[in-house]
Amino acid sequence: MKTNALWLLPATLLFTACGGGEESTETEPETDAAPVEESIAYGDFMSTEEVRETERIGSLEEFNAIEDKSSVIRFVSSEYNDAFPNELLDAYNLQVLSLNVQGDLPDDLGKFKNLTTLDLKGKMTTLPESLTELEHLKVVSLDGCKDLDFNQAMDVLVQCPNLEYLSLAYMGLTEVPANIGELKNLKHLRLGNNPITTLPKSFYTLPNLSHLRLGSNEGMDYAAVLASAKTLPALSTLWLQYCGLDALPADLAEYPALTKVNWREEWSDKDADQIIATCDKEGAKFDNFDVSWNSMSGMLYDVY
Repeated sequence: MKTNALWLLPATLLFTACGGGEESTETEPETDAAPVEESIAYGDFMSTEEVRETERIGSLEEFNAIEDKSSVIRFVSSEYNDAFPNELLDAYNLQVLSLNVQGDLPDDLGKFKNLTTLDLKGKMTTLPESLTELEHLKVVSLDGCKDLDFNQAMDVLVQCPNLEYLSLAYMGLTEVPANIGELKNLKHLRLGNNPITTLPKSFYTLPNLSHLRLGSNEGMDYAAVLASAKTLPALSTLWLQYCGLDALPADLAEYPALTKVNWREEWSDKDADQIIATCDKEGAKFDNFDVSWNSMSGMLYDVY
């Protein structure tokens, strides 16, 4: 009998190892559950016409008085001039944001999934990488942002998939990075009032650029720039404001899509009738576009 018991021992050990026999009293150590990330229920994306019909909030006082912050679609403030107000992040359905910011923007600006228009002024030094997550972002204005690291900013902007409007006036730019040519969807570009003397070759390859505003660019060789710009296949409207031109360059006749030139110089020696006559005289030289002396019309902000 002793021999039989020894013969049964390996089977008994195997049964026990596989979970048979008495139940173990040991329990798995408790672990903290992973935090559940709160998901945001975004509202419907609005068309430009629908956005125009929404209330435009112009101050933090107005904003803070609104109970449902997610109902705010447009925050456009001409009076705000401070660090980015983080309470605005509760307005996650914003489609239009315009304000003067003293300091860098929060990294989670990508929370504004419906944002179409971002108009910033102030003293930020960088743009957050999260802007590249905004699939609806079409309009970016950085007018007057002289402290911005523009090379870093362009590295972010070229990753914004649907950017169409870009305003870079009064930024103190001396050059434009070559990667501007990567903005394949860009339609409107404003480069005025910067000491830019020339533009990179890649600029002249932008396939969809239809509206270009130049002017008051100290030191720019406008004749050379305008001679090269005839390679832009979609350029239809050109703003030339205070470029020091006595006459419009003959190269403009070779622009394949040009239909309008808005031209204005100092003309301190001319009255209104003489200015109009000057533009009409220049316009008569060209068959492919009209010339207007009124160069003050806006380009970028038709959504707010």
